[in-house]
Amino acid sequence: MTRLTVSKYASVPAMSSVTLDHVVPDGETWDVMQFRGAAAYSSDVEVAVLWKAGTADEEVIAVTHGDAEYPAEHRLIGDGQLILRVVLDNATSLEHTIGAAVDLIKLEIDL
Repeated sequence: MTRLTVSKYASVPAMSSVTLDHVVPDGETWDVMQFRGAAAYSSDVEVAVLWKAGTADEEVIAVTHGDAEYPAEHRLIGDGQLILRVVLDNATSLEHTIGAAVDLIKLEIDL
């Protein structure tokens, strides 16, 4: 079993966003197991994890406006182009340290 953590923690300037994209390789299937987010407790500061980011079929896997940790069961079937995106969004007038981590497990399929 292969485990992977996709994470991004950064000082996000006022009125801006920071993203981290992870492409799931073609033919691979990964299960999202856990989400951890750290953000200021404000509706103007957000941590989000998106699957199929930038497409019409975009799915929100997890989102928080504060500190959170919870199971986020979701299956990711890669085609070499679909993106798992971590978004750190700061819509305030101050810089904030924001972060997120997503724990994944690769499904090993024997043919």
